[in-house]
Amino acid sequence: MTIQYIWRIALVTHLIINVPTAFAQNLKADDLEDIEKISQDSPYKDKTKNESKIISLKDVLEEGLRMNSQEQTRKFSKEILEIEWSDNYKNFWYPQLNFTISQEETLVDNLYGDVNDNNGTSKTPNGYAGLEVDNYTVFNWGKDYLEYKNTKETYKRQKQILKEKRRSLRFEIISNYFALIKTKKISRAMRNQLRQSSFIYRLAKEKYSLKKIKIQHYFQAKSEYLRAHKEYQNALYFVAQMERNLAKTIGDDLETSYTPREELKFKTLTNLPGTSYKFAMDRSPKFLNAKASLNNANRSFQKALKDNMPLPKFDIKFGALRHNFSSAGAKDTYETEAGNKNVELVASINMKWKIFGSGGLFNSNLDRKAYLKKRISEIEYREAKRDVKVQINSIHRQIRFLEKRYEASAALVKAIRKTFDKTLDNYIGGKTSFPDMKLTLELMTNASVDYEKSKYDHLVSKLQLASLMGVDDFPGERFEGLVLK
Repeated sequence: MTIQYIWRIALVTHLIINVPTAFAQNLKADDLEDIEKISQDSPYKDKTKNESKIISLKDVLEEGLRMNSQEQTRKFSKEILEIEWSDNYKNFWYPQLNFTISQEETLVDNLYGDVNDNNGTSKTPNGYAGLEVDNYTVFNWGKDYLEYKNTKETYKRQKQILKEKRRSLRFEIISNYFALIKTKKISRAMRNQLRQSSFIYRLAKEKYSLKKIKIQHYFQAKSEYLRAHKEYQNALYFVAQMERNLAKTIGDDLETSYTPREELKFKTLTNLPGTSYKFAMDRSPKFLNAKASLNNANRSFQKALKDNMPLPKFDIKFGALRHNFSSAGAKDTYETEAGNKNVELVASINMKWKIFGSGGLFNSNLDRKAYLKKRISEIEYREAKRDVKVQINSIHRQIRFLEKRYEASAALVKAIRKTFDKTLDNYIGGKTSFPDMKLTLELMTNASVDYEKSKYDHLVSKLQLASLMGVDDFPGERFEGLVLK
């Protein structure tokens, strides 16, 4: 056992047990803040386990998908969508059968009539009740069918959008959950920096009391401690922010504090850009929006052309079965129109061309606008395919970069911890200057922070890629599995 090692043990023991008082006579009172006083409880300090809600990724996903207000709203929106589609489907395929009631009754006598006049207003109700069938279009050259197809296309896309929003909520919960874990890990790195700075500060106090260092070195140690204290409080503030974000997403009370019982497991991406692009061409929200718009624009253009031609429309008149009642008595009738009881197939042409004014000569402006909208949709569809491919390639490159960054950060954390331990020993033994000690401590803290950020950024990029591909999970990989307990 060397003399230097014995000296180091004695110095550390003295620092832990005794607080020097002799050097107080040489410093101002403002320079003598006690470490414990400076480190008093912060409004953002970590909650105790008894005050925190212990959570896992599975717990927050289940709670969020069930309690999130926007997801609850989407359940009602989906029901409204189904009702509207059912109405549109029945309107197109089936005749509309209606039950109608019409009644009229005079409640006031003729104010100017003779009281003995038998022609006074009757109080007997008049009206009818019956079943009516609206005119049913048999054939109109596919114009109503084109509208029906557009309605169906929109309905299908809106259903997909509701599912995509649920997927986005799931990804947001996953991101917020691991963001909370990341900020808690960073706060621990800042707490470790504060603990090391506190030790260095106490050591500087002791050395200064023994006249082994200048007062400049003491104030440098104190400033470093205060800086570490400020960064730790900032880290706790960000933890509180992440807790509020998670609580808002999953529908919890906004003041809830959480203690995750897991941490993020790093896993490299396995699927290639070609695989991602293949999925995106079938499921990407951006691509599906452009595709639906193009299909609707094509059909709208076809309908505009047919609307501008004198094409006959064929309808069936089914008429109405009514029970009539009046002062003359009651009777039952069935008529398709006044005085006609025949079910009729009617051909009609209703055409109107503009000669001068809005719409252009022979409605040419209407046709032109429909054509231009179709061309715009074609361009947007082509660009959507291109943009999706570019974004997929870009995200894949970003993910590969983050994987390399993570590997470098993990190696740096291991190396810098060993460097710090050696530097601290040398600083205690007087072989290393304070600037070197400060630099090594900052490097160790920054390396720990960068390690957590690179791991989280890698996850966020994977979530962005899955959203662009239109998948809940990658083939052979579930996001729920990216946890270490």
